[in-house]
Amino acid sequence: MPAPGLEADVRTALLAVAAHGLPGTGDRSPLRALEDRQWRSLSAAVSKERMSGLLDRAVADGVVPATRAQADDAEDAAAQFIRGTLLLERALLVVADCLGRAGVAFVVLKGPAVARLDEPDPALRHYADLDLLVRSQAMSGALAALASIGYVRDLPERSRGFDRRFGKEVPLAHPRRPEVDLHRTLALGSFGLRIDLATLWASTATFELGGTTLEALDAEGRFAHACLNAMLGDDHPRLVALRDVVRISTSHRLRPERLSALLPPGRGAAVVAAAVAACRSSLGARVGEAAAAFADAAVASRWERLSLRAYRAQGGSNTLELLSGALGVRGIDRARYLRALLAPDGAYVAARRQAGRPAEWGTGLREVARRHRSIRPGDRRA
Repeated sequence: MPAPGLEADVRTALLAVAAHGLPGTGDRSPLRALEDRQWRSLSAAVSKERMSGLLDRAVADGVVPATRAQADDAEDAAAQFIRGTLLLERALLVVADCLGRAGVAFVVLKGPAVARLDEPDPALRHYADLDLLVRSQAMSGALAALASIGYVRDLPERSRGFDRRFGKEVPLAHPRRPEVDLHRTLALGSFGLRIDLATLWASTATFELGGTTLEALDAEGRFAHACLNAMLGDDHPRLVALRDVVRISTSHRLRPERLSALLPPGRGAAVVAAAVAACRSSLGARVGEAAAAFADAAVASRWERLSLRAYRAQGGSNTLELLSGALGVRGIDRARYLRALLAPDGAYVAARRQAGRPAEWGTGLREVARRHRSIRPGDRRA
């Protein structure tokens, strides 16, 4: 959803760009021409949302009115993003070769996969980094392989075994190449820890890039990830993520039984319902029939309601997201998870301090206490 503070005309134009070409969005009222000041605001918002290719296409198709100078600006911005995408694709092939030689199976997530498998033109789906999914037991081998070509993690492991057992992802930086986020699961916190990873890996798709065949999640997996990414990934649902939800669900005949296996009723289906509602209200777009039926049938469980409150896009905080993971694990793993959060290894604490990162728990724990007091007694039993 657009960040607050945009003028009404700019906001309307931004939503039109995000929805351009999606089913059920062709009957919008004509947009007003924007003044140069408003155009700059739109351009900045489009760039932040990584939709410069969509703005250029919407201008070319006459959906967004623009002066000659504004049209040139849109074309230049799209070209700049495409150059960045080409660099990312080149890096992806290098990383794929490295992991392949190390015998590490991986799946390409988000941007590159959606661009090649779901958008009619890959140039319409921009992205800023690379996200790869590896199996939990392969995390150490993948990190070692990528370290051999210069990729380093930003922080040490929180505690021994945390990445393999509980982590969402490990961000990796390189002095000359784009960032790689090495994922173990698809979301932070409780929803990510409840995903059945064996089920997630059970069905995949492939796409071609530079003569190399790469694996991606299947259509249902990409749709589930798009819903999680839209509703749980940022402070506000990103328009490009909502567009992914619509595009994936309308480009493929999604299998209801596969959706139920990935995000079961009561254990994740509520995220799909929230994402579909956001697509309808923000983009004015209709999702595919299977996705709509799945979302409309979802009834949020107490566990889902409690978990959703923790995420930033739903009014929570990063601290709450992390702590909500305790709702996603059981038995001794719950104690291990909380210990890793509240008493991480000294090397991790020292690295955070050296990097100038704020303490994780001070104001965050006060927020947890305040929200705990606001939760209805019935929800505490989720």
